[in-house]
Amino acid sequence: MTAWNAEVPKPVVGDWKVENAGAANEARVGSWSWRDGVICITDAKLSGIINHGHAGIVAAAPYYYAVIEANPGTGVKPHYGSWVSRFSGQVWQVGVKSTSVAQDQKAAQWAARQIGKPYNREFYNVWTRSKFYCSQLVWAAYRDTAGPSADISLNSYGAAIHPFELRDHPNTALIYRKY
Repeated sequence: MTAWNAEVPKPVVGDWKVENAGAANEARVGSWSWRDGVICITDAKLSGIINHGHAGIVAAAPYYYAVIEANPGTGVKPHYGSWVSRFSGQVWQVGVKSTSVAQDQKAAQWAARQIGKPYNREFYNVWTRSKFYCSQLVWAAYRDTAGPSADISLNSYGAAIHPFELRDHPNTALIYRKY
């Protein structure tokens, strides 16, 4: 039997949007992408024995080299520096296939406007915009800026959104993987 959070096999395609964008502020650092709106996911164990993962979104200016994320106790805030060195487990980056670079940047800017909001412990309350948990923040950034065609949740009935859903959704492509 496969674990509920087992990775759906996807090839690493790199940040295909960077090659097509040509903008100076979208440079890559190795295989990791600091392009606005790229989704970051880790298998970090943040509570008990259940590995539910963690998610964030690469921030737009003025939050250079930061990932905006929501954490218990601190709420929504930018975290500066590398996720690769911050998390000892697996780390992934994915991009949304159906969006443009401009739409990705809008999602990152939207996420930045949520900084300071509290953490959402009501995991099934995905439609609230007054508080966020990590994967809800990322999902809402795309849902609220690019619309339903950019949906990256594997459920359509309002259930909690897990980081692994963002990684494994057919509308996302794998940019980076670290084991």
